[in-house]
Amino acid sequence: MMKKYLLWALGAVVILSSGCIREEIGSDKMAFGRREKKSYKPLRNYHLELVQTGNGQLFAGEGGIVTFALINRGNKNVLIEEWYVNEEDNVNIICQNWLPGMTGYDSNAWVKLETVPRQPAWRYPLTLAPGNRIFVNKKLPFVDSLNITPGSERRYFIKAELNLTSVKVESKVGTVSVRNRLDKRQKPVKTAPSRHFGR
Repeated sequence: MMKKYLLWALGAVVILSSGCIREEIGSDKMAFGRREKKSYKPLRNYHLELVQTGNGQLFAGEGGIVTFALINRGNKNVLIEEWYVNEEDNVNIICQNWLPGMTGYDSNAWVKLETVPRQPAWRYPLTLAPGNRIFVNKKLPFVDSLNITPGSERRYFIKAELNLTSVKVESKVGTVSVRNRLDKRQKPVKTAPSRHFGR
C-alpha cells in the first residue's frame, strides 16, 4: 500500500513540475490555451491601461527586463480571446535614446522592437475583472550588449503597446536607465517619471 502511495505521489510531482500549460497531443487545445485563429473580433467599449512598473533602473548583463501591467480601469469584465500563452509575446516595446541635453522625446525618433511570437502561437482567453491587472515581463534585447563605464549610465525613453489585433492599448512614455553592474551598491540615479511626458 505504501509503495502504491509513493508511486502516486511521485507521479503527481512530475505532473506539477511540468507546468500548468501543456499541449494535448492530437488536439487543437492546450490545458489553458488554444491554437490561434486567423482573426479576432475587435473589442468595443473597454477601458484598459498599460503601465510601466518599477523604478526604471536596469543593469547591463542582467537580462534587461522591464515590466508592464495591463489594468482594467472600466466597470465591466474585459475578455481578450487572443492573449498569448507566452506572456512576453503580448507586448511590443517602442524606444529611443535619451541623449544629453534632451528635455523630452523626439516624436519622429521612435524605434519599435517588433515581437516575433513563439511558434506554435498558443492563445488563451484572458478575462480581466474591473480593477484587475496582469503583469508582462519584457526583455530589452540591447541592454546586455551595452558597454557602460562604472559611474555612468545610458538612458532611454520607452513605451509599450499590446501586440494584439482585437484591442489597441499604448502606455504613456516612461524611461529606463542602464548602468554598470558594479554600480548596484550605489544609490540609484533618479530617472524622470512617466508623468513628465505625454503619449
